Amino acid sequence: MSQAKLRLPQLLLKPLFLLSPRNFSPRVLMAEIHSRSQSPANKPDQKRRRLISNLTTAIQSSPSPTNTSNKYSTMATPATPTIPLTLTLSSEEAAVRKLFIDAAQGIDRGKPDDDRLVLRFTGGWVRDKLLGGRSVDIDVGINNMSGFDFATRLSEHISANMEKYGFEPRNVNKIESNPEKSKHLETATTKILGLDIDFVNLRSETYSEDSRVPHMEFGTPEKDALRRDCTINALFYNLHTEQVEDFTGLGLQDMAARLIRTPLPPKETFTDDPLRVLRLIRFASRLDFTIVPEAKAAMKLPEIKSALKTKISRERVGIEIEKMLRGRNPHAALSLIHELDLYNEIFAPPVMQEDPVLPVEDMKIAADIVRYPLLGYTPCYPHFSRLLRTSANGKYLAWLIASMSPWKHHPVFPADRKRNIPAAATAIKEGLKCPNTVSGTIANAFANYPTIENMVLGLKDWSRSKAGMEMRALGADWRSQVGACFMFEVLELRKNGEDRQAERSVMDKYETFLKVVAEKNLEEAYGFKGLLTGKDIVAEYSLLAGPWVKPTLERCLEHQLDHPQKEKEELLQWARENRKVLLEGLEYVSAGEGKGKGKGKGK
Repeated sequence: MSQAKLRLPQLLLKPLFLLSPRNFSPRVLMAEIHSRSQSPANKPDQKRRRLISNLTTAIQSSPSPTNTSNKYSTMATPATPTIPLTLTLSSEEAAVRKLFIDAAQGIDRGKPDDDRLVLRFTGGWVRDKLLGGRSVDIDVGINNMSGFDFATRLSEHISANMEKYGFEPRNVNKIESNPEKSKHLETATTKILGLDIDFVNLRSETYSEDSRVPHMEFGTPEKDALRRDCTINALFYNLHTEQVEDFTGLGLQDMAARLIRTPLPPKETFTDDPLRVLRLIRFASRLDFTIVPEAKAAMKLPEIKSALKTKISRERVGIEIEKMLRGRNPHAALSLIHELDLYNEIFAPPVMQEDPVLPVEDMKIAADIVRYPLLGYTPCYPHFSRLLRTSANGKYLAWLIASMSPWKHHPVFPADRKRNIPAAATAIKEGLKCPNTVSGTIANAFANYPTIENMVLGLKDWSRSKAGMEMRALGADWRSQVGACFMFEVLELRKNGEDRQAERSVMDKYETFLKVVAEKNLEEAYGFKGLLTGKDIVAEYSLLAGPWVKPTLERCLEHQLDHPQKEKEELLQWARENRKVLLEGLEYVSAGEGKGKGKGKGK
């Protein structure tokens, strides 16, 4: 097959302002679905679309692949890439390329031509480079050596030529295969010139029907490309020819058409590794690309859905969901999960004997609410607009709470009845293996929303001490809990068909609540500490320490909240003068009295 050399237009080949860490902006790469605007103000989105348009023009003007069928399910893979493209590397990337080529030439010395090393940058680095982005993570594919063997020889080459390269070799870390964590092959990692490098040999995979753990062996670049999750992640950059290689014959076309497609028929790809279903959803939402209909249809197959739920570890599922919800467009990711009817496969614990009967449509409605107004900006609601927008973790938790909204009315699981843990918290802990800090916030959000509803209505009329103690009880994640309460209120309004004016009334209510919290200086109430300690009170009252100390200190803290100007000595004087009131209803024992003597009860 003849190869047609093609150079991408200048804008795509030399986006130097994008490759500079100082000037790089992710907004140039990805456009969120909800901001698809043709407005001239949307310059980053327009620039990224120009990059795609340039790639489209380049591909359309080149010869068509002769061995690639337009029939998706019968696609034939070309023996060689059909549209070799060149890329402009950053100075660090160029230096790393030269270093690797030098090392390969040393290793190849004396070898026959058909046994020489061929090194390629693979996968995500190539994709992001074509999109005009910069990635510090580079996977290096090696044709005839293991990743660790090449990395070891590379380290030896650097040691022998430190004067030439100007730096010492870094440690090479060997990563053993770990199928349970989706590491099916031994790899090696190191860091060079600020770039994180992973070395692995090109491979092919075969799966047995009863295992998701593949049998791995050295493979050709074509086989390595076909085993990948989607065509845009199957592009290689050949370090020797300095050209982009598309061994699926569809990767560059799909980049230009903004499509997510599997290299092999999708059922085969998803059967081999069902987690690829989630990976494709993540890439589609991150890049604002469209999953092709054939892949969507395969994702909905009962056997694929069952495999996703039962044959993939929940840790791996949880990692993919976290990447989606911390990514560029969580709303698009959750919308796709809803469209593909994958809620129970992802958010229901696999230990349940049957899928729970949940109002799964609540997730989509809740996600719409999170996108706007919860994470939007409305000038006439300044306090509400700042509730969650200022914290990356707050945004992530808002999307996670929206994901679990169908569990709002689900009964507590039997094992959790004693501690009364909301079902949503158990589902997310078991279903996604989220850490305790995350499941704890979910538990608080679903347990405390009735309390928060009352606070939102009444706090403006409360004393600072009462309001402060209630805010303090909510804890450090109170913003996420208040956001969840708002979400749940508006969710019910939308399900009941209420108009936008009803929603605006709810926003008015929460804006007033948040404004009062700010005016009373209670936003950090969860961290308030009393100036008086238990030792202070015990010494002042000449009583033995006991259960009475905690409620007494809380009463002292209430007084402190109402009189924030008072110093410690003034508070101690107040406690001395109000001893009888503070000890009312509490049992205590006088210091110096024998056991069982000097007991009293405040009256």
